Amino acid sequence: QKDYYRGPAIYWRDLGPGISFGGKRVFLRCEAVSEVAEIVLNGTLIGEHRGGFTAFGFELTGRLSPAGPNVLEVRANNAWRADVIPLGMDYSIAGGMYRPASLVICDTVCLDPVIDGTHGVTLQYGPASKERAAATITATVNNGGKDVSSGMVRCTLFDAAGKKVVETAKPICVAPGLSHVAIDMAVDMPPLWNGVRD
Repeated sequence: QKDYYRGPAIYWRDLGPGISFGGKRVFLRCEAVSEVAEIVLNGTLIGEHRGGFTAFGFELTGRLSPAGPNVLEVRANNAWRADVIPLGMDYSIAGGMYRPASLVICDTVCLDPVIDGTHGVTLQYGPASKERAAATITATVNNGGKDVSSGMVRCTLFDAAGKKVVETAKPICVAPGLSHVAIDMAVDMPPLWNGVRD
């Protein structure tokens, strides 16, 4: 169908006074907006995301008015653009916010809830056999403070029944900004996935 609407749509919400967040860090996380999204807070452009199929987000901390109002807009636009796929298909390119959006409230030092569309944690599988399976977990720690901070990153793997299989912890010392912490984890005698049974 060639005559359906493709263009801008605006979603908005007043977040209330910034002071109501109790000094915590505030992030907006969108699971997907089609096709291009502009995030605007109190009339100021915070950022843009191109592509309608991936999660993204931006930090709002420091941009919120203490007394309010804090009007947050997600300006979605599915108009055709040469730099955003899909460029042409035989079906309609829907627009708008079609997956959830949320405010994520964090401490000064936290796992970054919006980095590269992740929740601050990525997993890379290593070799696997009947005897042993390995993986590397990378935690992206975001220190929004002015000083070096120390703490602990703890990774726990549970089985389908909720029983703890293995736990690994690593002490960290992170400077202001982003730090990537890699933790290796291994499981002895892992139940290997079976495509028919599982």
